[in-house]
Amino acid sequence: MKEIQQIPEKRMVKRLFDYMEKISEEDGVADYRKFSSEAIAEIWPQCFLLSVGNSSMETKNFVYKYEYVGDIIKEAFGKNPTGELINLNIKDTPGIKIIENIDVCTKELKQLHESGKFVNKKNKVIKYRSCMAPFGKSGSPATNIIVGLSWQSY
Repeated sequence: MKEIQQIPEKRMVKRLFDYMEKISEEDGVADYRKFSSEAIAEIWPQCFLLSVGNSSMETKNFVYKYEYVGDIIKEAFGKNPTGELINLNIKDTPGIKIIENIDVCTKELKQLHESGKFVNKKNKVIKYRSCMAPFGKSGSPATNIIVGLSWQSY
């Protein structure tokens, strides 16, 4: 059975990026303190929010933690990862390509979107389109990343 997202991809990307622009500072980066999930309530179930931390000052590797995972994302992943840390070394992490691109978003403080596929924990092939946007300050890595995801399973 084919499952279909609830909100068209282009609308999700536009809504998320428009909102992020609205709460952005003069340097073009959104301040997390201004974020309100209520402002994007229509797409919030299709989003997940990550906090960003460093694993060590020497390696400059980033560690990501799922702070919020929308119900539509939980369904795509086949599990609820809220509160979990993301380990880029584990290749069976659902949506690993999305997570790898989050490193770019974190370092460069720029919005990205891409598409791909992965096999979730329920052995379903998930074809997706994602968009991601950073929160933070210019000149520093992101403090949080919001990711929107539209998908179909096969």
